[in-house]
Amino acid sequence: MEALSSSQQTLRCCEKVEDGKVECKCAEGWSCSLTKTDSSKAGKPFCQCSSGTTCTRLEASDPETQKALEGSDGCKVICKTDAGYSCKISKAGKVIAECGEGCICIVDENGNVKCITKAEETSCCASGCN
Repeated sequence: MEALSSSQQTLRCCEKVEDGKVECKCAEGWSCSLTKTDSSKAGKPFCQCSSGTTCTRLEASDPETQKALEGSDGCKVICKTDAGYSCKISKAGKVIAECGEGCICIVDENGNVKCITKAEETSCCASGCN
């Protein structure tokens, strides 16, 4: 993956990149790193979870999704990406999930990763996720 410019590479959660193309919000102890998506993933929303992590796909219209996006349900991390960007979510130096190309990743209060995409065909939560 191509990293963002050196001035952007240090961006942490609660930051927006290039007119809102990426937005991450993290609770203390969590972090996000932002990168440009490599060409093999371009245009294909995706979410990849680490082993031992439960990942669930949610519909964008799901009430739980709406509550999470509003930040009202105690989420630890919310990461939204547009096409061309990916976000790695980490805790204690270990990557928990990576999402991109229009996928939204939410880490709930129990540490479960929830992925949201509006695309009909997607690999969001396709590999190693439930």
